Amino acid sequence: MGKIKDLNKKAIRIKIIDVQEQNCTGCKYRYKQRHCLRVCEIGKQIQELGKRLGAKPPEEMRNRRTKAEWDIICEKALIMKEQGMSYIQMEQKLGIKAAYIGEQVRKRKLN
Repeated sequence: MGKIKDLNKKAIRIKIIDVQEQNCTGCKYRYKQRHCLRVCEIGKQIQELGKRLGAKPPEEMRNRRTKAEWDIICEKALIMKEQGMSYIQMEQKLGIKAAYIGEQVRKRKLN
């Protein structure tokens, strides 16, 4: 019985790869997850196949910020720091954990 389930999972993985190769190769939104999951019918189809494999739905996935988004957040954090705010206060204002803010500021050598 386990082999049937594994075979189905294998077939689903192959189907996902086939759908991506046929439809996503030249797409300008290929690496834009939000677009694929919300707008693109092919992306929605791939998402449904992924759910059958046990993948988390997008609502449960961590929302990753882009480098550009972090650049803007770090600029805001520097302004707040100059105004005397602590990382804890920034966390409350920006809604981002203080540790993440500090880590990104250090990455950019802005501290």
